[in-house]
Amino acid sequence: ESALVSKNGEGNNLGWRLRRESNGQIRLVTMGTAASNDPTTGSLPSDNQWRHVAYTWDGSVKRAYLDGNLVATRTGVTGTITPDDLAPVAVGARWSAGSFSRWFTGAMYDARVYNYALEQSDIQAMLNIGCPPVPGDIDGNCKVDIEDLFILAANWLACSQYPDCISVLP
Repeated sequence: ESALVSKNGEGNNLGWRLRRESNGQIRLVTMGTAASNDPTTGSLPSDNQWRHVAYTWDGSVKRAYLDGNLVATRTGVTGTITPDDLAPVAVGARWSAGSFSRWFTGAMYDARVYNYALEQSDIQAMLNIGCPPVPGDIDGNCKVDIEDLFILAANWLACSQYPDCISVLP
C-alpha cells in the first residue's frame, strides 16, 4: 500500500488516510469508525490518463467516486474520526513512528480535505477545472507526448514566414 494523503498516528486508532492498495484500488481508511470493508474505487484504468478520485463521509455513509461517478458506498459507518495532533498531514506518504513511509509513486495534481461531505455535483464541478498547465502540452491532454511533437512539427512545416508562424501554436 502507498499513501496518497494521510493524517494518522501509528497504532493509536487516530486519524485517516487515503491509500492505494497493492491491487491498485484506492481506499479511504478512517480510524475510530466502523471501517472494515471500506468502499474502494475498484481497479483504476491503466490508460495513462489523469483520474479524479474523491471520498466523502457524512457520519453514516462513505462514498467513493472515480472521475465524478459514484462507484461504491458503505452504509452504517459510525464513530468519530479523531485526528492525531502529533501527526502532520502528509501528501504522498504516511507518517509512522516519527518518519514518513509508504511513499506514493506517481503524479498528483491536487489534494483537498474538507470538514464536511461534498455532494456529487460539487465533485463533478471539480472535474471542469482540468489539469495543471504543462509546458509543451500543445494538444491539452495534460502530458507532453509524441502527439505534441507531431503538432509542433506540422505547424513548423506549414509555416513559411518565421517568426509569424509562432502564433499558430495554441
